[in-house]
Amino acid sequence: QWFFRITDYAERLLHNIDGLDWSNTTRTAQRTWIGKSEGAELTFRVVNPLEGAGSAAVHETSETMASHGITVFTTRPDTIFGATYLVLSPEHPLLDVITSEGQRDAVAAYRLQASKQDLITRKTTKTKTGVFTGAYAANPATGALIPVWTADYVLMEYGTGAIMAVPGHDERDFEFAQVFDLPIVRVVAGKGQDGHTPLAEAYTDDADARLVNSQQFNDYPVDEAKREVTAWLEAKSAGKAVVNYRLHDWCISRQRYWGPPIPIIYCDSCGTVPVPESQLPVLLPNIPDFKPDDSGISPLARHAEWFHVPCPTCGKQARRETDVSDTFLDSGWYFLRYPSVGRDDVPFDRATTRKWLPVNSYIGGNEHAVLHLLYSRFLTMVMKDAGHLDFEEPFTKFRAHGMIIRDGAKMSKSKG
Repeated sequence: QWFFRITDYAERLLHNIDGLDWSNTTRTAQRTWIGKSEGAELTFRVVNPLEGAGSAAVHETSETMASHGITVFTTRPDTIFGATYLVLSPEHPLLDVITSEGQRDAVAAYRLQASKQDLITRKTTKTKTGVFTGAYAANPATGALIPVWTADYVLMEYGTGAIMAVPGHDERDFEFAQVFDLPIVRVVAGKGQDGHTPLAEAYTDDADARLVNSQQFNDYPVDEAKREVTAWLEAKSAGKAVVNYRLHDWCISRQRYWGPPIPIIYCDSCGTVPVPESQLPVLLPNIPDFKPDDSGISPLARHAEWFHVPCPTCGKQARRETDVSDTFLDSGWYFLRYPSVGRDDVPFDRATTRKWLPVNSYIGGNEHAVLHLLYSRFLTMVMKDAGHLDFEEPFTKFRAHGMIIRDGAKMSKSKG
């Protein structure tokens, strides 16, 4: 599959939002989609509980695990003294390394179960499930050994795919700890509370809150504690301050017939070779029946004359990429083509584009706030950086119109 590295533009996309004459609703939607989080990456050394028992195999396994460590991303490094367990996403590759022999079957079964769920289900399911891996890790702040679990409420798509669970101050961690009878420690207290105040639920109100049960950081205000704890862990080579984004790289590959073929050729001798600019665009072959069959082979791969081509570099027999690009890639730059429809030799004429663009006012649907509009901004920035455009924001002003509904529902492609 092919991706555009939109994450390299995350900060720029975020920074420019404030300068756009767009509605607060649309700008907020893009900010949320990009999802900037300032926090820390912390490393927990994995420890085999049988380390030192004299078994060479156990010692080797322990060293392998420790050499990896488990790195978590957190926006609350100040709460590390309340981290009583770790959770890895079922897709996390370290599960293959750290899971004990006695827990391998249970972990494998759970990972299979999780693989059958979509992300929306995993994000919204309230009942917490999980499996203990049999491994432990040392909390770098306290030195205590804490158990390592795998659970489907942790997603590989965000952060590092692993979390330090602080059940005293995170609702999901609190629910999980209650289900599996894991320790819950208060490390943040508000007015009228102290380190002994019971927790009937996760305490998440940070206003005027201070640290408790946190050794030398007791009584630190939360914001100050975030900075100081991160610096302390960094000095111990156990953490560092980082910025994380919820935004993922953009997968443009689609496995179907209809769409612009991705201009790549695969050669056994030369590897992955871009189609020469003189041969662009790559056109679809005429295939009367492009329905998928039971073979799993793309309709484009079944068209031998189109699929088999000479390598542009060495001339040997090679193969075309059979994926086509996402339709959002088409709509992401169509406005650049409009002023230059009279030219067939280039996608758009730079002088004409300079005269007519960027768009002064765009009226459209707000349902495109986080895909079409974001992708258009990204592609415009890329083309400016490549020297093809003189501006980096395509739509100076955007206004979303209302939506026609019937019986409280909008138009549906499947329901009409």
